[in-house]
Amino acid sequence: TVSYILGWFWVAFALTFVLAMQSAFYGPAKLGYIKVLYGDNNLTEANGAAQATAMVAVLLGTFTFSLFFELSYIEGMLSKSTILQNLWWMGLLLILFSLFEWYLVRRLPVTETQDKHLRFNVSQYMKGQLLHSNIKQIQSNSIILWSILGLCIFWSAGQVILAAFPAFAKEQVHISNTLVLQLILASTGLGIIVGAILAGRFSKGFINTRLIALGAVGIVIGLTVLPFLKSASLMALDFACIGIAGGLFVVPLNALVQYHAEPNKLGLVLAGKNFFQNICMLLFLVLTAVFAYKGLSSQQLLIVLAIFVVIASIIMVIHLQKALRSLNNQIE
Repeated sequence: TVSYILGWFWVAFALTFVLAMQSAFYGPAKLGYIKVLYGDNNLTEANGAAQATAMVAVLLGTFTFSLFFELSYIEGMLSKSTILQNLWWMGLLLILFSLFEWYLVRRLPVTETQDKHLRFNVSQYMKGQLLHSNIKQIQSNSIILWSILGLCIFWSAGQVILAAFPAFAKEQVHISNTLVLQLILASTGLGIIVGAILAGRFSKGFINTRLIALGAVGIVIGLTVLPFLKSASLMALDFACIGIAGGLFVVPLNALVQYHAEPNKLGLVLAGKNFFQNICMLLFLVLTAVFAYKGLSSQQLLIVLAIFVVIASIIMVIHLQKALRSLNNQIE
């Protein structure tokens, strides 16, 4: 917020790195806490509620601050510093939200004592040994591995759509207004809310793995249709359908990861999951940048994305079902 007030664009930009680091700590802790608080039998319902609530917050935040930006932006304002200085009061709002978040976190019940013997080894971290341990833990359980790969597919595809859609919308339907673009993309979030709630309803007391294949089919169809749409309303409808399918897809996958991780390794597995997801998202962003550098259209990028998701989803669903059947046979 200080960098907003002073018009320090690159300082503000660099501080997003710090916010991302905070998220890296926050995400695994949140998902691990869900399992501890709600138990194995209610994992899918709890994940559905958490996913839906998070998406409501994301949508409200995105819409509200996009609206604030449009109202604050003065036509012809080109200087990044001047634009930032006009937004200083939004930084104060973010500080207030962060303080409220801190208050809510302080009210969470303490469910178990920490391991007094656990220490963070800086040397092992710098040498990559901790990362290797995380990856090894994930590789040791095929259900966790394929569930994480499924999550990587969905969120990486979402990352490409977020990056490519503004250019695609401008090419196809001549939309350039930030608020309109955000509203169309917001339909994906609304769909995820619906899909997450439905996943919870269809999985009371157990993890309904059939929803994974159903969600994968819906995502594939939505992404296949998207590059050929030429109407803003149809795009919004398609994004909503992708979102519903995505909610059905990611909620049971997250529940599978939490359920099959050993209790004393849960945080480690969830941190590894986030690592894989973010690496995949970064690679897909590089692909997006390559397409832009080569002068290829956003429509071509979305077609390539749809083909990749079709192939990757089929492979993931087949291997995950095999791993689940193998586990069931061992139990029997």
